[in-house]
Amino acid sequence: MHSLQFQGHNMFVSLSDTKVWSLPDNYEVYDSSIHDIKYNLKPAYTELLVAKLSSEKWIARSLEGTEFQPGCVGFNNLKQTDYANTIF
Repeated sequence: MHSLQFQGHNMFVSLSDTKVWSLPDNYEVYDSSIHDIKYNLKPAYTELLVAKLSSEKWIARSLEGTEFQPGCVGFNNLKQTDYANTIF
């Protein structure tokens, strides 16, 4: 929300350590609302969690309210690109 409310304030997510920074102010952002983003960028699986993957169905909701199963992500069909989905 911060980057949307204040023009010129952008968020940077480091893909190597998942730290989130506010630019150009150059400070690390600590906010519970970004934990899902960090987890999905670099998930950590315990033995117990792996054992549950095939036995339990997890349902999550996107920001728009659409339900999805975490880990199952499809491609968007961007006008006559559905053939590429079978290749990928």
